[in-house]
Amino acid sequence: EEDETSQSLPQVPDDFINFVRIKDLSPANHGSWRAILLDQLPGTRLKKKGDPVAISMVTVTVGETERTVLFVDHTAPVQGTDITVSSHKPSRLPWRLAYEMACTECPFRETFYLGRQGEDPGVFKEILNEIRSGRIDPLILIDLVQSDDCEIDFSRELYRCRNCGTLEVKKQVRLIKGDKSLSATYSCPTCGERMSLVKRNQIASIDCPDCRKPLVLMSEKQWSKASS
Repeated sequence: EEDETSQSLPQVPDDFINFVRIKDLSPANHGSWRAILLDQLPGTRLKKKGDPVAISMVTVTVGETERTVLFVDHTAPVQGTDITVSSHKPSRLPWRLAYEMACTECPFRETFYLGRQGEDPGVFKEILNEIRSGRIDPLILIDLVQSDDCEIDFSRELYRCRNCGTLEVKKQVRLIKGDKSLSATYSCPTCGERMSLVKRNQIASIDCPDCRKPLVLMSEKQWSKASS
């Protein structure tokens, strides 16, 4: 017996639907998607196996489940994957400080260099390369490719694993698009769990990642590229 959802969907004859395989589904400019055909498209010579094609995504709800259906639009132009983005210029840059932390119960001792030096074009280029290669949150890549009105705000900040306590300096990357923003998330290199940003006013009260005893803030001072 059909439920109400299935009855409300349009009935399409089976011979109206052709299933084809694709690979390398990726975001493209102007809010579009693209992929590579792995099969010949029946009934047309406009596209053949191995060609890039435009992809449309349609989300449908069946019962309580949402499903995304992909359609090959063989007549639509295939958009490029260029990224047009600039570095965000905050009214005040994050404080460029080095925090020397030590544990009184075990040998752990580390200096964390946080903040940002001006425009830092070298770091900005590194971030774009990491986004392209998938090492930074893929949701940021989608927005960057599909939009041309984005800015990236960044800074070196301290992150802590919620599970094992590992401490690591990461690039805090924030994509700004109009009045909305999206921050990159990181997984712990030790256990794979999600890492959380340690706010500056929390650094003096974090625990040692090795023995879980409170760390002592030994010094807090400005740093330069030469010292880091």
